Amino acid sequence: MCFTLLLVGCPSQDVEENDSSTPTVEAPRGRIAGVVVTETGEPIDGADVRAQSQLTTTDETGAYVLDYVYPDRDIVIEFSKRGFAKNYTSTTLSSWETVTSNVTLLEIDGSGQFNGSTGGTVQVNDVIAEFPANAVIDAHGSSFAGQVTAEVTYVNPHESRTGTPGDLAALAFKPDSEPGNDERVMTQLVSYGMVDITLYSDDGKLLTLGDEVLVDVMIPIFNGDLPDDKALSDGDEQPAWSFSPDHGLWIEESSGQIVEDIDHQLFFRFQASHFSWWNCDQGFVPTCASGRVVDFLEFPVRGAEVTCSGGQTTS
Repeated sequence: MCFTLLLVGCPSQDVEENDSSTPTVEAPRGRIAGVVVTETGEPIDGADVRAQSQLTTTDETGAYVLDYVYPDRDIVIEFSKRGFAKNYTSTTLSSWETVTSNVTLLEIDGSGQFNGSTGGTVQVNDVIAEFPANAVIDAHGSSFAGQVTAEVTYVNPHESRTGTPGDLAALAFKPDSEPGNDERVMTQLVSYGMVDITLYSDDGKLLTLGDEVLVDVMIPIFNGDLPDDKALSDGDEQPAWSFSPDHGLWIEESSGQIVEDIDHQLFFRFQASHFSWWNCDQGFVPTCASGRVVDFLEFPVRGAEVTCSGGQTTS
C-alpha cells in the first residue's frame, strides 16, 4: 500500500482586540465516536479513549464519543484498559463532523511481577522480559521502587492480527545511509511476531521505563507460509520495530537476533527502550492498490474502511 505523510495546520484567525464589530470565528471542531469490543465482539466498559488532548471512557455498550477534536489528517486514537493490550487507530476529521473509529482490544495472555528497585524476570508463556534494577519510573519521572506488574500480550501474525495497531505501514532507516543518519523512508512490513508489555503499580497507575534503560526481551516467531526468501533462520539479524502512538506507524528502532531452541522453535531476542507494541519484521516493496468507494447511487463514500488481504501482509 502507498502512504503519504501530511502535516496540516489549522489556519489562524487574526481579530482586532478592540474592534467589537469584528465577529469572533470559532475554529472548527468535530467528534470521533465508535465502539470498543473484545476479540469475540463483546462490548468493553470503562476503556480509556484518548485523542489530541481529549479523554473519555466507554459505557456499558462499549460506545464512546470524543468531543471538541480539531480537524486534522491521521489523528491517532489510543485505547487502553487494565487487563487488555493497548490498541490504536487513525482517522481523518474534516470541519464540524463526526467520524467513526471502532476497535478491538485483546485480553492479555498473563502477567508477572518484579520489584522496581531490584529488577527481575517476567515470563508469560514463551515471552521473557528481563528488567534491570531501578529501570521503572512513575508518571512524575521519579524512580519507582515498589512492586511492578507487567501485563503481556503476544500475537502470532500468521494466525490473526485482530487487535494489533496499524496496518504494518512503517518508517525504516534509509538503506545504505551513513552511520548516525536517522533519515527514514516509508515501507510496508512482513511480521513474524508481536508483543505488547504494559507496566502498572499496585494501585493501577501506569509506569514506564526510565531514560537509557534497556530491557532484554525474547518472543517466539513464526515463518508461516512465507516464501524461502522471506523465511528467518537461526543466527539472522533482524530489525526491531515499535509502534509509535505519535505517528500511528511502526518505527525501526534497533536490531535483534534470531535464535533457535532445542525443539527447533525460533525466537527473536532484542532490547526494548520503552514499551509500546514491538514487532519482529522486515520491510518489502509494497504493491499499490487504488480505487473509489461509492454507494448504490454512485455517490462517493468518505471514510470507508478498505482491507487488502495478501499472502505476506494485510493492509
